[in-house]
Amino acid sequence: CCTLSPDGQGIILTTLERDAFVEARLEGDRLLPPTPLLLLALPTDANVGLPVLSADRRTLYFYLHHAGDQPGYPGVLDGMYQADRDDVTAPFQRWARIPGGAYGYDSVTGVSADGLSLFLAEEYSTRVLVRASTSDHFTGPRDNLLPIQLDGWRAVPVDGCGRIYTT
Repeated sequence: CCTLSPDGQGIILTTLERDAFVEARLEGDRLLPPTPLLLLALPTDANVGLPVLSADRRTLYFYLHHAGDQPGYPGVLDGMYQADRDDVTAPFQRWARIPGGAYGYDSVTGVSADGLSLFLAEEYSTRVLVRASTSDHFTGPRDNLLPIQLDGWRAVPVDGCGRIYTT
């Protein structure tokens, strides 16, 4: 589907082919024509979705679906990924699975403005992973302790993580 841009002034959604993302900015009550937030070098039979863009616009979290060898089963590339870029005006070129403790959750629902907390959907709730610096991997608050759980289908941080909206 789609997600609000970090400043709340646009919507990030997939292309019709589900092979890249675009951002449609809001102007009053109108959506402006979308601009690309391209992902390069994806497998030809992959579909992307569930985008979340970091506040600094340098990291894009997304779900990649890759058809498996057997119909109805996920492919080896299915999972959550992040794409990074150094220049916010350039397309995303480097993408890889989200490292650290994010494996096994359904999708990313948000990231704090400072990039130190990651919100991940789990069945009927959201878990929050943390890290000490943006160069570290996301993980639980400490060894052998489950990440914080927020009730609801999806939790999204707003106002620099000063408030959290849940659905």
